[in-house]
Amino acid sequence: MTPNTLFPGLPNYTGPTVGFFALLHHSDLFEWSHDVNERVSYVKDNKGWSEIPIRLAHMAHLPELDVPDIYAAWAKYKRIRQPAWAEYERIRQPALAEYERISQPAWAEYERIRQSALAKYEHIRQSALAEYERISQSAWAEYERIRQSAWAEYERIRQPALAEYERIRHVARPTIEAYVRANVPDCRWDGKEIVFD
Repeated sequence: MTPNTLFPGLPNYTGPTVGFFALLHHSDLFEWSHDVNERVSYVKDNKGWSEIPIRLAHMAHLPELDVPDIYAAWAKYKRIRQPAWAEYERIRQPALAEYERISQPAWAEYERIRQSALAKYEHIRQSALAEYERISQSAWAEYERIRQSAWAEYERIRQPALAEYERIRHVARPTIEAYVRANVPDCRWDGKEIVFD
């Protein structure tokens, strides 16, 4: 068997998991992936069953030897981007600290007011719930009394009818099995269940 070093969506893939890959998404010819296995798993878990085999068969690793220009352009982009990112973070971090300094006391005040309101709500809710429980328990007891009487009458009528049905069903079973075996192509009934394997 030839090793699969090109198609991460197909079985026995042993190629890289980081790099450029073709058709990880249906409308992107190629893109960089930090872990192609994440995309393969996502497709298997989230795409329509009719799409999955097609999507997986189309995913392909793009080796650097075959497309050196795109790898060189990506490396240059990262070299240029990194100092800009560092500067962005240098400016962003103090602004975030100031935001948190201002917003945290406001959040604490919100929580103080919310907790007080919640305590009042719980007091009122508990009182209303106790009244509901008092009324509903009495009504449930009456329902159960009526239901149990009706169930006993139902069972008195049902049991003899069920016994007669089961008797006839037992007698008819060989005829029905013969009909099924004669009319169901490739019948897999073994007398107890359908055999799947």
